Parts: sequence; C-alpha cells; structure tokens
Amino acid sequence: MDINQFVLFVIGLLAIFSPAASISVFANSTKGFSRDIQKTMALRITLFYLLIILVMAWGGQIILKVLGISVESLQVVGGLLLIIAGLPLCINYGTSDAQAQILKSKDWKNILMVPLTFPITVGGAGISYVIITMQESTGLTDSLLITLGILITGFLIWLTYYFAGPISSKLGPGATDIFSKIAGIILMALGVTILAAGVTTLFPGLA
Repeated sequence: MDINQFVLFVIGLLAIFSPAASISVFANSTKGFSRDIQKTMALRITLFYLLIILVMAWGGQIILKVLGISVESLQVVGGLLLIIAGLPLCINYGTSDAQAQILKSKDWKNILMVPLTFPITVGGAGISYVIITMQESTGLTDSLLITLGILITGFLIWLTYYFAGPISSKLGPGATDIFSKIAGIILMALGVTILAAGVTTLFPGLA
C-alpha cells in the first residue's frame, strides 16, 4: 500500500462516515443534553466504532471463510452498499427511522449504541470496505497501515462529534447539505469501482 492508496483508504472511510451528515444528526440528537454528556457520547461512540471496525478488519476474512463467502461476492455487495449509502446524501430525503428514533429519546444511553453507533457511524458499507481492503493487502506492513488508517479515522470521528454542536451552528443547513452531497458522490464512485472489480472477477467474460 503506497501513500496514495493509504490516503484514499482514509478518505473512503470518512466518506462512508459522512462527517457533514453525522454532525447534523449528532447535534440535533444531543442538543437537549449537557455538554459533559455530549463529550461522553462522542468518546463512547468512537470507541464502539473502533472496536467494531478493527474486529472486522482483522477477523472478517475468517468469518467469510467460515460462512463460505468469497471476497468477490463481498466486493459486489460492498460496492452496492456504498452506492446505496451515497445516493441519499446526494438527494433531499426526509427523516429516517434512525433519526426519528433519536428525536423521540430522552435518555442518551438508549441511543448511544443504536442508532448513533450502528448504523449512523458504522454500518454494512464501512464493514465491507475494511474487509475488502484488508483482503487486498499484501503483507503485515499493509495490514498495519490499514489499522493506522482506521485509528486516524476514529480520531477524526471523535473530533467531529466532539465539536458537532458548535460546527453545526456555524455552518448552517446549506453548507451541511453541500458537504453531504460531496461525500455522497465520493461514496458512489468508490462503490462503482469496487462493484466493477467484483463483477469482472466473478464473470471474467465481462472484462
């Protein structure tokens, strides 16, 4: 993995996370809680994210083998998930079920794991992405770089949630929408690339 691939991997993880959209969701869902609780939530969500992603990055291939799922099949599904995850960011859409659940909750612990951690912070697209990237690594150095990329992303996610309130109030809905659309375009582009790689491997005649 060279520097360009490393940067692209981190950008991909951030695009899947979609900081602009996540800032909006987190700020709106925690505005009724104290600043100390918001800081606690930001840290715990980040730790949950790192735990899930690191376990899937290092153990995902074993899980695939046990289930008899090929990497190529995961590439196809992962690519589709990235496209599906990116599409709503590029268009206007209403309140999701996850967002509706957040707005109804008065206890921050009830929304910490579900839906703020899963699926808003980490979902099927992110899990598929790290498993595929780890599968394509060529040695321990690549695997460690992928782990470093995940840790960097986790730190950036923590920063995003830590400052979500102030950032949301300064950016406003218009700027948040623009950044969300950019993240959506990046996600769909990554999805098409991964999907195409999986399809051409499964069906060489299409290459």
